Amino acid sequence: MNQAGEKDKPTAEHQSETKPKQGVSPESGMLLVKEKETPPTDPHAKSNEWSAEERAFYRWYLRSQWALVCITVGAIVVALGSLRSLNQSVVAQTNATQAAKDAADAAHRAADAAKVQATLLQAQERAWVGLSADPIKILEPLTFYSDKSGLNFKALVRLKLRNTGGTVALNVLAPADVVVTNRVSPKMGQVAQRTCDVTYIAPFGLAMFPGLDGEQQRQPLSAGPYQIERDAEGRVQIYLVGCITYRDNVTTAPHHTWFCMYFLSHNSALINPKGIIRGEFEMCPMGQSAD
Repeated sequence: MNQAGEKDKPTAEHQSETKPKQGVSPESGMLLVKEKETPPTDPHAKSNEWSAEERAFYRWYLRSQWALVCITVGAIVVALGSLRSLNQSVVAQTNATQAAKDAADAAHRAADAAKVQATLLQAQERAWVGLSADPIKILEPLTFYSDKSGLNFKALVRLKLRNTGGTVALNVLAPADVVVTNRVSPKMGQVAQRTCDVTYIAPFGLAMFPGLDGEQQRQPLSAGPYQIERDAEGRVQIYLVGCITYRDNVTTAPHHTWFCMYFLSHNSALINPKGIIRGEFEMCPMGQSAD
């Protein structure tokens, strides 16, 4: 029995393991109770656990970054393709614009060339009327005379014309007037303008065929005292200024030929205005034009 009871009782060692150790503090005299010590844990276990979470996060981050890189690269590729397509479109548009400009320039050049060709053809076919090689015939001599009003001038001439064009000239007239002056002056241009109305062609006049000469009607010339200008020595120069007007059956616009002649007496253009003046008319070095 005692043995059995002794077996049931815990031993001192067992009590020391199950019960907290007790003691008396020598300083305070209080009873001290020590709790059971827990075994130390592995310091690397939690570190290993966080490393696994971090690795999972890093894997997710890398995947997301890789996906973002792929998306970015794809967008860049698409943008480059769009830029290339746009560049090709711009180049094609530029080439098309340049081709259209070149075609327009070529068309303008062709039109200009055709216009020039038409003008040349028209110039070859139209009538051209001017003075002939022997342009003037003096019917009554150039004469200066005096009366109560002063010094006067008179003469009677006939102009000889020639059509060098390719078609008949119609309504041909050649009005002219004399200028008795001491020098070449703007007055001569005023007379030429007066004799040649550039906007009007008379509905009458000669019809001159190509290559043939024609004579105008008798042309009286006169100048009064207020129209005669003399230099310091009393000398004058005599000019015949006029305009041939006509039209043809090729163009509807009127045509004009301006002419100028001066009188040469004894090889001098300066004339002493007394009585009959002998000499001949020469063509002026200027004042000749045609349209």
